[in-house]
Amino acid sequence: VPLPPDHEEGRDRLESAGDPPGREVATSQTSALRVYYRGSKFGFVGNAQKISISVDAADLQWLRRRAKRLGGNLSAVFAEATRLLRQREARERLLQRFGRDGDVTDAEANEIRRQWRG
Repeated sequence: VPLPPDHEEGRDRLESAGDPPGREVATSQTSALRVYYRGSKFGFVGNAQKISISVDAADLQWLRRRAKRLGGNLSAVFAEATRLLRQREARERLLQRFGRDGDVTDAEANEIRRQWRG
């Protein structure tokens, strides 16, 4: 699925930064999400460790549907979730560095979102 024109520059930056090839998944007419799977199906095994975990039955059902929908496997879904959580923690650390300057009110956050949407 091709990215909308306003996302081309971001894709070029990602690809030139040496990220592994991703699958672009359209999430709406005006945006797209690049999904990376590093599982063996896509050639990115790395230093994988086999583990055993317990999850709620409903969560497991959702995880399996997500894996199937995106053409991956459960390991790929957990790898994706781990990557996203690591990114969230990095953003939180960055905001902590800004101190009070990183705090925004609800009104300021809404204005930022409005500007992002154009």
